[in-house]
Amino acid sequence: MMVNASRFTNVQAILGGLVSDYLKQLKQSISNYSALDSPTALQNGDLASMKDVFDTEFASSGFAWEGVQKCLKESADPIEVLIINVRSQDTFDYGSKNYPDGRSVIAIGGLGLSRGLTLEGLLVSYFLRNTVMYDTLMQMGRWFGYRDGYADLCRIFMTRSAASWYAHITEVIEELRREFKTMERARLTPKDFGLRVRSHPTALIVTARNKMRTGRVVPVQIALQGTLASTSVIFGDPDSVKNNTRVLETICSECNNVQPAVEKSLGWLWKNIPPSIVKSGVLNFMNHPECLLTYPEPLVQYIELLETQYAIKFDVLLRSVQGESPKFPVAGREITPSRRTVELLTNAKIIFNKRRVGSKGDECAGLTDKQIEKVKESYKGDNIPDRKYREVEGRNPLLLLYFVSVTEAGKKDDARIVPAYALSFPGYSGARNRPVHLVEYVVNNTWWEQYIGAYDAELEDEES
Repeated sequence: MMVNASRFTNVQAILGGLVSDYLKQLKQSISNYSALDSPTALQNGDLASMKDVFDTEFASSGFAWEGVQKCLKESADPIEVLIINVRSQDTFDYGSKNYPDGRSVIAIGGLGLSRGLTLEGLLVSYFLRNTVMYDTLMQMGRWFGYRDGYADLCRIFMTRSAASWYAHITEVIEELRREFKTMERARLTPKDFGLRVRSHPTALIVTARNKMRTGRVVPVQIALQGTLASTSVIFGDPDSVKNNTRVLETICSECNNVQPAVEKSLGWLWKNIPPSIVKSGVLNFMNHPECLLTYPEPLVQYIELLETQYAIKFDVLLRSVQGESPKFPVAGREITPSRRTVELLTNAKIIFNKRRVGSKGDECAGLTDKQIEKVKESYKGDNIPDRKYREVEGRNPLLLLYFVSVTEAGKKDDARIVPAYALSFPGYSGARNRPVHLVEYVVNNTWWEQYIGAYDAELEDEES
């Protein structure tokens, strides 16, 4: 067992005395009563308390209390209380020479238990330490490792706030791992790739202030209300294209499980699709690091915000252009891919002209003919910007799925079909300068230099 409650040695000494006294009391009760029959033994308050804990925590372990009671003395007698700090004479020694049958220990400490010390056979941890730094929490959080056959016996006792900290750090680490994978797919090094670590909204910092160096805290989730988030830069290598094709096809298949698609002039449309299908697609799509608007975590968090506040459903359009062009199979349907001449076409990345994947008018998908006509009347013009379709009151968010035949200028014979998507969020687009839902990240200088202007550039392109 480990007790890590304070970094102060005097507090550890006090805890050591309290735990030693309580352990002595339990050993005495076990010695006097555990050999008796269970009803008689349970007249002792300490054994009755232990049985209550057993019934609460370990009733499903496959053992009965009567059998456990008979083994209590053998298990409890060898237990020692050790205080681990620079002032204590206690040390860990697991050597077979001095302890051929192993050792049972309650270890009480602070820094000595937090960093670099492994407790063999650790089963129970009491953790009350406070720290506001990610790296320190991660060092403290190395409790159990692999416990095949014993995982159901392991317990951690900590405050609710500490548990929430570790839950947050787990999410942050998963995001960072995805960042590293993205960097690897882009064939970049940390020197060239902008890395970011999500910061905690209230209590935690990534590391000590003097270690931050070039790191800075910035809000990188823009206000998505009334915005089109489009994969305007994508990976061009075969593995990424294959993965992203599979992701879009999976979205279509899952939408089909909800309801059949309806064929429209813009393609195949599904109405009122659960957000879970969209979130899964966004997370599984391999997003290129230069495409700021489609970083998956902010998109998913915004969708979850809309779920909570408005119980939204999505409309999903599998885009297909009209014409006699060669057909392309997608999840049991044949579509006609749109054609785009792109700025750059390599295996490392494909950049769409003006950072636009779709065509004007695509975002009217999901609206009724009456709603579309009303937009045209109110705008009084033929060249209607798609943001006007986002402003239609009560409309669903729209997921647009694209398979695009891309070529570079002057290379019409070198066409490839690649997958892309766009998310159209309803709302008055003029409100985007007043962000309503931000997530802060700690970013390095490379990220700042590469992307801090990318969002503004994409918005300008969208308005053009």
